[in-house]
Formats: sequence, structure tokens, C-alpha cells
Amino acid sequence: MILFLLACGTQTAERPTIQEPPSHLESTSNPDITVLQQLSVRDGFSCSQLVDNKELQAELSRIVEEVSKPPWAPMRAAACLIERYSVQAKPDFERWIVDPSKKGLAFLIAGQIEKMPDEVALSVVKLGLAGPHALDIRVRLEKINDPRLQTILQPSQ
Repeated sequence: MILFLLACGTQTAERPTIQEPPSHLESTSNPDITVLQQLSVRDGFSCSQLVDNKELQAELSRIVEEVSKPPWAPMRAAACLIERYSVQAKPDFERWIVDPSKKGLAFLIAGQIEKMPDEVALSVVKLGLAGPHALDIRVRLEKINDPRLQTILQPSQ
């Protein structure tokens, strides 16, 4: 039995390593903690924790586009864009909501449409309802019950 336990214990599995984020994703305000690292924490994250600087919006957009792990990091980046830069990030939202490869992101955007100003929300919704995820987006939007969307979701006959 002892030999069996020793044999089992001799083989060590490789430990996963945390890869350093690309240098262009580093926060310029605090070089010790990158925006990606802040978005990657498991619990207790809030967009208000991100230090606002002239590059934050671009960093968040790049994270959505380029980062896949951990999977919640790009989704949090998108949520922070909605919360903090809705007007400036409108072209990103319009592109992502119709991208066939970004279904989850399209659902996140549709689910947070009520946090966007009118001109952004209406433009994004119209594109989403004409895009590849239209049926699922419609279901999500109907659950929100945002009065701004009533004419779009139920056009007059």
C-alpha cells in the first residue's frame, strides 16, 4: 500500500500558469494592476474600481475583442463600456450585436439596453433585431419592458 501511495505521489501534474496580459492592455494609471487583471478577479468586481484614464475605453474594447480567458473578463469589459462609455462605444455595440460569433456578447448588450441613452439604445436595438440573433434578442428585450422600445418591438399595424 505504501508503495502504491508513493507511486501515485511521484507524478506531478503541471500547474496552470497565469499568462501575462499583452503589454497594450496594461493600465497606464497603475502599472502593478492591469485592467485585465482587475476584470479577471472571480468575485467582488465593480466597474467603479477601474481608474478612469484617457485609454480606459480603448482598453476595455480591446479586451472584449482579444481576450477569451477568463471568459468573464471580456463580458465585464463590455458591461463597463455600457456603464461608463455608452455614447463613445456605440460603434462597438453596433458591431458586436450583429456579429454571428458574439452571441453571448449580443445577449449581454441587449440585456443592459436600459442603461444606455436613447440614441444609443434605439440604434443598437434596431440593428440587433435585424441581425443573426434577432429572435433571442427580441425575447430578452420584451422581458426588459423598456417603454422606449415599444414602438420597435411592436410596430403599429
